[in-house]
Amino acid sequence: MKICRIALLIPLCTLLTPLSARPVVPTLRDANGCRFLQLGDFGTGPARWIGACNHGAADGPGVLRVGPANDVRLFAGTMRAGRALAGFVITQHFYASGPTLHFDQGEWDNEWEAWPTYDDNEARQACKIAARGARAAANRLVKEGNTASARFYRRWANGFRNCKAPTGS
Repeated sequence: MKICRIALLIPLCTLLTPLSARPVVPTLRDANGCRFLQLGDFGTGPARWIGACNHGAADGPGVLRVGPANDVRLFAGTMRAGRALAGFVITQHFYASGPTLHFDQGEWDNEWEAWPTYDDNEARQACKIAARGARAAANRLVKEGNTASARFYRRWANGFRNCKAPTGS
């Protein structure tokens, strides 16, 4: 009888045990309360999502700025429900900067990581998405009356026209 009870408990315990021991990716909020998953080594400094915020989460094309002005990290591209989908990442680390079509949670970290592409066709696609994000940010900033920053993002969007995959490994 004891063997039967134990045999019945094993499947129940298996169902209650998490399938993965991966840490949870932190959700951050900008000054306006718009939330997004922490991107790679972006850190938790002052943040601003310059794009639409649907149901409290960054959504659609735009630009994410994290960190103080002298140490800013940028993502231009598309977010869905607070998760970066595709675009261009700029950080202090070369391996995490560049045109990116693939983001996911690292195997052992609690970060939503960028995996830059080294394929020119994918890079062009990611850069088009990034340009859309930078233009959306510029349009939003014009509506807010911040024409100087809008000019910066328009120039940045135009710079994505000749975007290529980084060389090296």
